[in-house]
Amino acid sequence: MWLGATGFGGPIALVNAMERDLVERDKIISPEDFRLGMALAQATPGPLAGQMAMWIGYLEGGARGALMSSLAFLAAPFAMVIVLAWAYVRYGGLPWIQAVFQGVNPAVLAVIFHAAWRLIPRTLQRTKILWVIFVLMAFLTVLTKTELALGFLLSGLVVMMVMAPPKGAWRFLGFGSFLWGSAFISGKAPALAKIFTFFFKTGSMVFGTGFVIVPFMRQGLVFDLHWLGERQFLDAVAVSMITPGPILITVGFIGYLVKGFSGSLAACAGIFSPVYLITVFCAPYVSRLTRQPQVMAFVNGVTAAAVGSLLGTALAMAPQSLGGVAGAGIFAVSVLAIFLWRVSSVAVVAASALVGFLIF
Repeated sequence: MWLGATGFGGPIALVNAMERDLVERDKIISPEDFRLGMALAQATPGPLAGQMAMWIGYLEGGARGALMSSLAFLAAPFAMVIVLAWAYVRYGGLPWIQAVFQGVNPAVLAVIFHAAWRLIPRTLQRTKILWVIFVLMAFLTVLTKTELALGFLLSGLVVMMVMAPPKGAWRFLGFGSFLWGSAFISGKAPALAKIFTFFFKTGSMVFGTGFVIVPFMRQGLVFDLHWLGERQFLDAVAVSMITPGPILITVGFIGYLVKGFSGSLAACAGIFSPVYLITVFCAPYVSRLTRQPQVMAFVNGVTAAAVGSLLGTALAMAPQSLGGVAGAGIFAVSVLAIFLWRVSSVAVVAASALVGFLIF
């Protein structure tokens, strides 16, 4: 719970804190078990930090331990997001609130660009086919201004068939079809069911860092379901920057905007349910799973597509995010601060909020 309440800096920083405290200092988890958890997180869908919290809980108490550790990890940031969402809904029409978010949005765009930049070398691995997929998905996202969910799955399958053709491909495809098929509900479903299933579908395609969820959420929330406007979506991403814990906790903010507190609960349950189910289901087989070349090839293809889509989404969002000379200036300074001066994203977003308050 303490890490969820104080953990800033993104998934890598949160996981490093888990390793420092639980492996090196307290010796609750062995280095070997921690490395197995990292391998599982890389081979299956789910945000890195949240999945590691569930893995550690599973080691200590099985499925119940995974549930308790995830609830403890998410409780504090969820409470903070709810408070911010309540204030946003109640006072969002005030000029100073609008000015703060107007200053924050260009900084958030800079943070997204930085996230894509950092993911490129870790994801593409100097492999030509991964670079081709990355560039193609970035180009298509900018061209169509939409997230191409089918492209993610096709990318994974192409890389798997090229780098590690499976003998029993139908089993692998069956598992993926179950995750996606179970996430769709009729358009006549109740609102909370729609919220849950939308985020369940989205959560089943998050690999590595929560930032790769941005294209999925933008397409679904802004263009397909029309639950949020572009500006509201940017504000929701900004909230994830200024609160501790996993980036995906921003779905609590989004759920609140759509359907109040019950919408927040449905969104969080939806986004983290596939992560929990996959972690509990795969944990007994993690050593065997992470040695399967077909699994790792599929994951590499999906991740390359996700990073390309993330970069394309950032480019597509730029005109709306900048919104004039002042916004462009905030974006430029934010880029310099993050890329060259290595200022933390939290500090950059906070400073941009102050600048927005003063100049807009």
